[in-house]
Amino acid sequence: MYSHSVFGSADLKFPHVAAHVVWIGALFLVLPGHPRDGARRDPRPLPAYIKTGQRAQQNFDAYSKRLEEYYESLAAALTDSAPDLRNALHAPRPMRYGYQVLPPIMPEAPPLSAPRIRRSRSAAYSWPWTNHLIENEWGEIVRAQAELRRALALPPARRRSALQRLVSKFERMNERRKNIEAHLQYNRFWQSAIAANRQRYDRETRLHDATLLRQEILSASSTGEAQHGVNRTSVASTGDLKTQAALLGQRSADAIAPVNTPPFVSAERRADGWVLRVPLYTDIEDRRFVESARQIIQSTWRVQDGKHSYRVQLDISHIPAGFLYAESAKPVAGQPIDLLPHLRRFPAGAAILTTGAATTHVRGRAIILGPQPLASYILAHEFGHVLGFRDAYFRGYKDLGAGGFEILEIVADPHDIMGSAPTGSVLRHHFERVLAGKFAQSAIAPEHRPARERSNA
Repeated sequence: MYSHSVFGSADLKFPHVAAHVVWIGALFLVLPGHPRDGARRDPRPLPAYIKTGQRAQQNFDAYSKRLEEYYESLAAALTDSAPDLRNALHAPRPMRYGYQVLPPIMPEAPPLSAPRIRRSRSAAYSWPWTNHLIENEWGEIVRAQAELRRALALPPARRRSALQRLVSKFERMNERRKNIEAHLQYNRFWQSAIAANRQRYDRETRLHDATLLRQEILSASSTGEAQHGVNRTSVASTGDLKTQAALLGQRSADAIAPVNTPPFVSAERRADGWVLRVPLYTDIEDRRFVESARQIIQSTWRVQDGKHSYRVQLDISHIPAGFLYAESAKPVAGQPIDLLPHLRRFPAGAAILTTGAATTHVRGRAIILGPQPLASYILAHEFGHVLGFRDAYFRGYKDLGAGGFEILEIVADPHDIMGSAPTGSVLRHHFERVLAGKFAQSAIAPEHRPARERSNA
């Protein structure tokens, strides 16, 4: 799954994320409801990450209700005093996901400049931080309500401009509500994954810490250790610092190097280079969306190196829902579905593009779309997982006890689309690594170290 560490902790965007991934399979926790009368109650206490998550959800629900009440007050004021502004005000609505629910594809934005990133920073997400965001928004609602009362007391000539400012402010408040809802989904998803596989995430935490230490050493060796917390008493010289940084960097590189390309991906040698052909099944009924996804993936997974090109070609087959659900009731659009049984209905031997997730992620050979706006680089990042690449970032954790888990993320390579989708690119070495797995030796997969050219895509 795509890492969201490129976004501030207060501004979680779902593709990420990252992947940003999941590009790594993970469990999505469904919070337990109240048992029916007479039903057996599980005597075991709930884990801290679930209990704290339930409280965060309750806080969010109460905050959302208060925001809706303010929306109604503002809408009524606009109807009475500035009806021409009413259509600019949009009601706060929860994110809906389900079968055939597609994300809007965001307009192409200029790529961020990875070379300007001096060093990766660790980003953290947790239930306490989510509650902090909610508490801040309570204060914003109180202030907005006071501003509305003052606006309604103004003369008509001044009232309209004041109401117009409140409409703009409410739209920003509503965007922050969506961001907090994304935090809730993100924490629920990844904290459940951590709880289900502590051993794996212990390894990821060690890699996270090693990457962070490497970045601190590199900064200390170039700008002075005092401001970066690196104690030089344990090393003899700047050269020793660089040696330690190189060893830590190799540790990270070794962790992200393996590629597990599925056998249905084939490689074809053409006159101008190599083509990776990927068959893909989809049950998405919106053919224009599918074509947009094809164009995004194929245009991003393309590298021109002099006279030689390396690219991906998707061979898409549409499978009607009636075929997948021939022996059972077909889900209707918007209906929540059980994802694992849904994925098992697809024939083997191809990648899958489908819907029904709470957040966009990859599970095995399938890209499962959620409802959040989708940047083209996120879709391309997710496709990298279908080709067999792991994330070029590390997601670790810290146990907060009663507060659940703090999720920690750090990018190992901001130039790699699998590390930082907004700043990274598809690189020639991505194709070399896939081909090296397909062929022991080839003209494009020699024994020497893979090149690091940036993609021209």
